[in-house]
Amino acid sequence: MNFNGMPKIKKIASIVVKAFRIFLVSAGILMIIFLVLAFTSAPFWMRYNLGKSKAWVPDSTQTLLLMGGGGYPSESILMRLHYTVKLAKEFPGSSVVIAIPGDTLNSSSTTCKVKQALIERGVDSVNIILEPVGLNTRHQALMAWDLYRQGKFEQPLVLITSPEHLYRAVLTFRKAGFDDVTGQPASEAMLETDLRFDDNLLGGNTGVVDVGGSVPLRYRFWNYLEYEVIVAREYLAIAYYKLKGWI
Repeated sequence: MNFNGMPKIKKIASIVVKAFRIFLVSAGILMIIFLVLAFTSAPFWMRYNLGKSKAWVPDSTQTLLLMGGGGYPSESILMRLHYTVKLAKEFPGSSVVIAIPGDTLNSSSTTCKVKQALIERGVDSVNIILEPVGLNTRHQALMAWDLYRQGKFEQPLVLITSPEHLYRAVLTFRKAGFDDVTGQPASEAMLETDLRFDDNLLGGNTGVVDVGGSVPLRYRFWNYLEYEVIVAREYLAIAYYKLKGWI
């Protein structure tokens, strides 16, 4: 048996083990940071700032563009649909572009369902324009620019999308050629009811810790953890778009 290569194999194995240990330690530190931040308001403000930095609805708005965000129905699509209808009523006669990839000839596709939902909520079908080709934000911006150059709609253009996505979306559309584009973040509203409850009134095992009076622990902590993941993903997407020259 040839043992000449054993030192080299051991060296490689040692490097792999050290790299794995560094990875585990780094992941552990990152997880601790995420958990600590979830007890603060930082995740909320990071998401809020992404949604507000480019948010503006001009009085002269001519076109609303609803950006895709999952199938229909889904939380993101329904939120964007809500704000699109709201703005369409504020600006009657404005064009409404649906930028959702899908088969426009298939009535069960998300594209067609969203169009039908807009019509049912009072948006005139004559004002609705479909952009069913774009597969990501960059692609949608380029396809929308083509429609604009064909005279399908006018600026100012307002993008309706999720709060964390708005900053990147507006910059991407500006890079594609639009010079009068802003956005409306499709932000969810907070429940106004006080959700604290008296655990003693509900019965059950009294030996379990009472969390009835701790709304932050029951809800806010978990929501902020979700925000952290969403914001971290968006920051990576922004960095990627920047490197690609798309923003």
